[in-house]
Amino acid sequence: MEQAPFYTAIAEGPEGGQAFWARAEDGVRLRLAHWPVSSAARRGEGTVFIAPGRSGYIERYGRLAKRLGEAGFGTFVIDWRGHGLSDRLTEDPKICHVERFTDYQHDLDAMIQAARDLDLPRPWTLIGNSMGAAIALRGLVRESN
Repeated sequence: MEQAPFYTAIAEGPEGGQAFWARAEDGVRLRLAHWPVSSAARRGEGTVFIAPGRSGYIERYGRLAKRLGEAGFGTFVIDWRGHGLSDRLTEDPKICHVERFTDYQHDLDAMIQAARDLDLPRPWTLIGNSMGAAIALRGLVRESN
């Protein structure tokens, strides 16, 4: 995966964080970021996926990633389409527009594939905030059918 811009000073996350570009199945370019487990923490707890809420962006979760890293968890976060630095679907960069809410499932699928490609430590756990929780829940329900 290609490196993407990552604003570490704004995020105030743990050391070693990196951002990557990924493509959703429908071609939308998404930004993802991974913070590894803190070097001072115990190892082997897995990775926590964070599904941000509306208008959320990766750097907003840096402090949470730091706390999770100290507890032994890596953190993996996405900028949903139309959010953060991911592709916008309108000409106005202030609008977080999608044609259908189910389009976010393409983003979730890309996030999961990227986690596989990066071989992120398991087990994988999820924290969803507001809209992100709805996207993740839809994905879980879809997977169980």
